[in-house]
Amino acid sequence: MRRRGSCREFDPETGPTRRQVGTVLDRATRGVPGDWNGGAADGLAFNDAYVLAAGVDGVPDGTYQFLPETAELERLSGVDRRTKRHLALDQSWAGDAHVNVYLLADADEPVDRLGDRGYRLAQLEAGVTLGRLYLATYAHRDLGGTGLTFYDDAVTDHLSPRAAGQTPTCLFAFGRRDG
Repeated sequence: MRRRGSCREFDPETGPTRRQVGTVLDRATRGVPGDWNGGAADGLAFNDAYVLAAGVDGVPDGTYQFLPETAELERLSGVDRRTKRHLALDQSWAGDAHVNVYLLADADEPVDRLGDRGYRLAQLEAGVTLGRLYLATYAHRDLGGTGLTFYDDAVTDHLSPRAAGQTPTCLFAFGRRDG
C-alpha cells in the first residue's frame, strides 16, 4: 500500500522504456463495456489519448496521439518539460514526469448521439481509463504516477489542430520512480 501512493518524484536520469509506456497505454485504453456499445469494449468510444513524452527510452521527446487500434504513437509536434509543466497548472511534477497522458473528448458528439447522457459517459470513460492508467503504471514496480489538473484551453491549443473542438477530460503523469 505504501508503494501505491501517488508518485511525484521521478528519476531525472532514466525514464521508462518504450515498451513500458506502450503496455501502460494499451492496457488503459481498451474501452469500457456498456449499454451504449452493446457491451463491446473495443477501444475508447468518446475520448482520444494524447501523450507528451520526455526522457522515454526509445521515444523521441514530443507530443503524440496514441492510436489504440494499432498501438502506435503518432508524432504531432515537439515538447519540452517546461511546456509539460505549464499545461498542468504549472505543477512541477508534471514537467518532471516522463509521460503525461491527456484524454480529450468532443463534448458535442456524444450529446448529439446519446442525449444529455453522452457527456456523462465521456466523463465515465475518462475516469475508468484514468484508474486503469494508475493500475497499469503500478504493475511495473519501478514506475509511478499521479492524476493532475490542467489549463483546459492551453491543452487543447497545444494539441491542435488535431484536438481542435475537443475538451480535456483528465491527465495522468507517470514515469520511472526516483529512488
